[in-house]
Amino acid sequence: MVVVSVNDLSYTYRKKPVFSGISFEAAEGEVLGLVGPNGSGKTTMIKCIDGILHPQGEVRVFGDPISSLHRMEIARRIAYVPQSFPEGLSSVVFETIMMGRRPYLNWQTGPEDEEKVYHAMKMLGVEDFAFRKIKELSVGERQRVMIARAIVQETPIILMDEPTSSLDVRHQMEVMEVARNLAVEKNITVLISLHDLNLAARYCDRIVMFKEGALYGFGTPDEVLREDVIEQVYGIEARIYRDGDCPYIIPVRPVSRGRTEE
Repeated sequence: MVVVSVNDLSYTYRKKPVFSGISFEAAEGEVLGLVGPNGSGKTTMIKCIDGILHPQGEVRVFGDPISSLHRMEIARRIAYVPQSFPEGLSSVVFETIMMGRRPYLNWQTGPEDEEKVYHAMKMLGVEDFAFRKIKELSVGERQRVMIARAIVQETPIILMDEPTSSLDVRHQMEVMEVARNLAVEKNITVLISLHDLNLAARYCDRIVMFKEGALYGFGTPDEVLREDVIEQVYGIEARIYRDGDCPYIIPVRPVSRGRTEE
């Protein structure tokens, strides 16, 4: 079942095209990775899917145009984990995660809501500082809090914008394991932008690859993460090996710009 469909999407910022003519879809219970170099449009695409930005073309969620949905209805369908945490928040971790329950509350919480919050904190390993202030946490700790908040929102779709970028290797893998488990065990569709191609290869069912505002590849990790594609998109020579059924990418060296444009 198609949950998210992106149809001929284009977005321009200050008269400069960010991306143009992009189409792809995400299925129910799928982890879909968005990859590409800096500035290729991954974050903008996630914001368009969430209805934060208003592109040309169309985004549909469960068949409904995102532009036709009220913000609260979007919040019941899509949870969004941004790259950076809002500055100036004075709330503690528990309260911040509880904010994810807002689409279902009239500002009154109950034992069931609290149980969901504690369960999400345990999943992300942030239960030990439940009552510490957000501003006292490291960037990586804050990122895990934001993911926990998205989980308690209990939406069928979760958007994660580079959630592993501020984490050490162990926590990167733990976050990706959480994303994978949400898809497999709860049939949640997870769209996640990543810089690490090996994380994308290991945890994503399919990959959307961007290059300079265009869709360069869309398919399984084996179909998209090829040596020739990586060279053309990232400008590096790479070698691909196998770890069971999973491709494993080893960067070798940058290549000349002339060679990547051949």
